[in-house]
Amino acid sequence: MIRSILTTVAVAASLTLAACSGKSAPETVLLSAADSLHEGILGWQKVTDGPVSLATEGIVDVDVEIFAGQVTVVTRPTITKTTVTATRIGTHGWDRERESMDSLGDIRYTISLDRSSGTDRVVVRAATDHEEPHFQSLRIDIETPDLGNIRVITKRGPIWVENSRGSAELITTRSKIRMMTPWKLDAPLTLVTSDGDIDLRIRGESTGAIDAATVAGRVWTKVQYGEWIATDSNNDIANLRATLNRGTNPITLRTGNADIFLSVVPSPVTQNPAPPVRRVP
Repeated sequence: MIRSILTTVAVAASLTLAACSGKSAPETVLLSAADSLHEGILGWQKVTDGPVSLATEGIVDVDVEIFAGQVTVVTRPTITKTTVTATRIGTHGWDRERESMDSLGDIRYTISLDRSSGTDRVVVRAATDHEEPHFQSLRIDIETPDLGNIRVITKRGPIWVENSRGSAELITTRSKIRMMTPWKLDAPLTLVTSDGDIDLRIRGESTGAIDAATVAGRVWTKVQYGEWIATDSNNDIANLRATLNRGTNPITLRTGNADIFLSVVPSPVTQNPAPPVRRVP
């Protein structure tokens, strides 16, 4: 029966993947349901702490550095404060549920609001004292009224950024990175991971000097408008150097054993750009 349920959820999720975007889309809901069921079968344990509300004002920068786990940062124009929710996770596995639960107390994190630079900056830091940190992670969910610059450093967890206005430094391992924004971007972007796809979606008014490369994967593009120049002699299916609207702000994309998707489309958040176009060297 368990195997049957898992198969049903997996098939339903796969049918939804090709046509969804946004954190409330069926893709996210179905995958979350599958993840919860999978975690239960494996005996993983987690505790979600109460959300922390910060009285931020104006455009908010976000700076997250955690030892491992998923980070989601999205803009919600209808809210007036920034909220941060942390979920501590133990993944010791089947027949070690008690150890997983006991280990959650070794995960420590801080959430603060820094105004020293004149701009509100939400700062999240997390570490663990557990003797088997590879069996632990943290999920950080941040919602803010208006998102500016963002920096996320983690491991073993996906990064999802939605509706940012400024620069971005997003670094993880063994997981996917997706960043999509309806704002014109003319600031540096660095997205680096391994064993996970990179999905960057921006508007055509944006600028950038693109440097994208993957090992054992491909670089895919879908450029619907803007001045796009990709004439570097070293360009091939796994490497791309190009400029968007003659921009000089660096956009650096790196992964391995996975693909890079770069989409320049009218509605980056709500429009699904798939299928992308494979570049011909």
